[in-house]
Amino acid sequence: MLVFRIFFCFCFKINSMNKPIIWIATSNEDKVNEFKVFLSNFEIKTLKDLPDYVEPDETGTTFAENAVQKAQALSEHIQGMVVADDSGIEVEALDNFPGIYSRRWAYPITDWPTINQKLIDKINVETDQSNWNAQMISVMALVDVTCDKVETFEGIVQGKISHQVQNHHQGFGYDLTFIPDGSEVTYSEMGPAKKNEYSSRQIASQKLKTYLGGRNEKN
Repeated sequence: MLVFRIFFCFCFKINSMNKPIIWIATSNEDKVNEFKVFLSNFEIKTLKDLPDYVEPDETGTTFAENAVQKAQALSEHIQGMVVADDSGIEVEALDNFPGIYSRRWAYPITDWPTINQKLIDKINVETDQSNWNAQMISVMALVDVTCDKVETFEGIVQGKISHQVQNHHQGFGYDLTFIPDGSEVTYSEMGPAKKNEYSSRQIASQKLKTYLGGRNEKN
C-alpha cells in the first residue's frame, strides 16, 4: 500500500509538470511563434506535426466561420483541443475590403511586401485618399472534441494604413502597413514583442486563455 501511494504521488507530480497540449490549425511559422508567446502555458502542436494533413478550403463568409471550419476539420484527426485563427484587415474607404480575403485577394501574388503595396495602390486609385482608417481582426475558434464544445473569441484593433510599405524584413501579413491607434509606427517597425501589446491576435488569445482558465476552475 505504501509503495502504491509513493508511486501514485510520483506519477502525479510528473504529469502535473507536463503542459496541456493544444493543437493550432496552422503551419505558418510566424503565427506559430505568436501562439507560443500567447499560450505559453500550453504545449503547442501544429500542422507540421501532421505532415499528411490536407487543409480545408476556406468557404466561410466571416472570419468566425472560417476559423470554426479550420478547427473542426483538424479536430477530426486528433483527440483534444484545437484552436484555429482567421485574421485579416478591413480598410474603411474600400468598404472593409479585403476582409476575409486578406490572404488571397492578390493571388497569384503571395509575397507580403507586394500585396501590401497593391493595397496602398488600391486606396490611392479607388478613393479620394482622405481616409486611411483600417482595423485588424482576429477570430479564434476553439473546438474541444472531449466535450463537444465550440467557442469563438474575437480581437479587433483600430488603426490606419501607412502611405508606404515599411520594413520589409520584419513582420508578416499587413504588419508592413498597419499602424495601430496609439502608435506612430507600423507593426513591422515595432518588432514582435511590442507588436504583441497591440495585436488583435493577442486580444483574442487573452479571451481564449480567460475562458480556458475559468473552465479549469469549474472542473
